[in-house]
Order: sequence, then C-alpha cells, then structure tokens
Amino acid sequence: MVDAADRILRELAAHPTEKEGFARDDFDALTDQQRHLLVEPFFADLADGDATAVAPLQWLLGEQYVSCLESRLKSLPGGAPGLVFIPYWLYEATRDESYLARMMAEIMRSDASWARRRHAVGGYLRRAIGKSPVFWDFCRYLILHDSDPSMKKTALVWLAQEKEYGLVELTLDHRLANCLAGMTGPDAPTVEAMEILDAVHPDTGAFAASMERAKNDSTTTRRSDYSN
Repeated sequence: MVDAADRILRELAAHPTEKEGFARDDFDALTDQQRHLLVEPFFADLADGDATAVAPLQWLLGEQYVSCLESRLKSLPGGAPGLVFIPYWLYEATRDESYLARMMAEIMRSDASWARRRHAVGGYLRRAIGKSPVFWDFCRYLILHDSDPSMKKTALVWLAQEKEYGLVELTLDHRLANCLAGMTGPDAPTVEAMEILDAVHPDTGAFAASMERAKNDSTTTRRSDYSN
C-alpha cells in the first residue's frame, strides 16, 4: 500500500513544476519524520520563486511556517535566489512591508544577468505594491541605475502602466522609447530622457525611505546608494 509520503514524492517526481494536485489530507497523514524529509524539496522550490510550493509548505510546517522561513532566510548565502523570493512569501504571510524592502534591496544586489529578477519585480512585487509610490520610485531607480537594459525597459513599461500612462502591451510609444534610449546610451541619462521620466513619475522619496527603514532593521547599505 502506498503511504502518504510516497504519494507526495511520486507527485513531485511526475510534476516537478506543478503542485496543485497535492491534497491536504495526505500532508495531515504524515509522521513528524516524513514532514522533516519533505520540507527540503518544497523549500527549494519556494526559494526559487515557485508559488505552487506555498500551500504544501504551510501544511508541512503549520504554525512554524513564518519562523522557519525567517530562519532559512538568515542562513542563505549571498546571491541565492531565496534572498529575493523568500521575503515576498514572508510578506504574503504577515503583510509586513519591511520584507518587501528586503526583497527590493536583494533585487538590486543580485546578478544583472539573472533573468528572474524581472519576474520578481513584475510578477510579485508589482502585485503587492504596484499602485504605491514605493513601487513607482523603485521602477524609477531601476530605469536610472540598473545595468540590464531589458530591466530598464520593463521597469519603464511597468511604471507607465501603473501610472496609467496609457500602455496596454509591453511596448513603448515614441516618447518613452526616446526616454529608454537616453537611459541606455553612452551619455545616459540624457537631459531629454530625464525630462520624460520626470514627467511620467518624479521621485517621491518613498522608496528611499523604505530602504532607510530596511537599513535600520537589518542592512548596512547607505541611503545614498538608493537615491535618484
């Protein structure tokens, strides 16, 4: 007879990127030893930004879900994807926006060639605070300072969409295209590009204030590193 742990492991092997098929009853039937063994594969997926691992890990950890994620976050090495994504799951569980500040700080510190940075901003961070000045200022920061041209472009699109500039698709009109060109060329940022960006969204200071609070809580990053 196949026990609950075997069913979960078989489902993981058969559908490693899809976890909606798991049943709460199977997790409730696990022994403490089985729970301990199953935490690792689900945590690995959660740290990589896989939203479908959230519910199974909550079932496995119960009331210890938040404390376990906080402990794991502290133990991750520099550059680990979990430094970006775990703060988001902690925000989802607690609604503590200081976790989003940590997420933004890690996005800025992460390797510019890591494509999932854009998913972290547009897929998760935007969902949480897309209508807030903190997000708008953060997009402005990325447009001005990020070394990845594709991040600059998508951040400009997100900013324009959230500020209801009129964009629908992931395309730039002539004016915004000129702005992007002025942010990526050898003389970046150009005067014209700055004028366009300021017209779309002038810096409010909300993002810098968020980074200052995060610094006071858990980082040693200077506020000037995040100014526009």
